[in-house]
Amino acid sequence: MSSNHVPNHPKLKNMSSIADLCQGLVETEKSTIYPLADRLIRLIIIFILYYFLFYLKVALANVSYILYMFIFDIYKDQQH
Repeated sequence: MSSNHVPNHPKLKNMSSIADLCQGLVETEKSTIYPLADRLIRLIIIFILYYFLFYLKVALANVSYILYMFIFDIYKDQQH
């Protein structure tokens, strides 16, 4: 087996994250040899970021609603 394949390549052998793998594929020009793998990794990253931002937006909306209700309760208590 040749050392030019991705699993045996010295620069790509000990990658610990998807970001490292993407960077390594570009640096070793394997992204041009394996364009579908490169595209799949990029789509996975975009998918993860999309859902992370979606749930962050939902969480922030919930926190702002809770703060609003808390402040509204304090204001209502001061009026009585």
